[in-house]
Amino acid sequence: MITGAKYGGVAIDHQLYNLMKKREPHAFRHLNHLIASGSIFMDKFEKLKRSFGKKEKGKGPFRLPLNIRIYRVTCDPEHHDPENNTFYLSYDDMQSLFDPVIFNIIRLVNPQIKVANWKYGSSVIKVGISTAVNSDQKAHVAL
Repeated sequence: MITGAKYGGVAIDHQLYNLMKKREPHAFRHLNHLIASGSIFMDKFEKLKRSFGKKEKGKGPFRLPLNIRIYRVTCDPEHHDPENNTFYLSYDDMQSLFDPVIFNIIRLVNPQIKVANWKYGSSVIKVGISTAVNSDQKAHVAL
């Protein structure tokens, strides 16, 4: 059994922080309160997480408000627009935040389903989840 790991929305947030830290290592240490839970940035990201993957919401780039000018810190213009105080995430960036989390959730749930079905009969838990993980460890889920 997998224990001690983060799953769901918190894990996706953690993936975002890791991505930002990787892209902007110098600026990241100045961003704590700007990207903390309850910040405008994270409120917008929470809405983005909930709508991500829905066809009507588009394929990005996704813009998150991030005013780092007050710290006189610069970020890579590929991912940050200082004029509009915006941090950019591409569709692939967003997908990369979700993939490891979905993969780990499936890894956690599948053995539990198998045990319950074995113990109580195969009709106890029927779910329509099938997964395929490609060589890049991207989890593709079909419901």
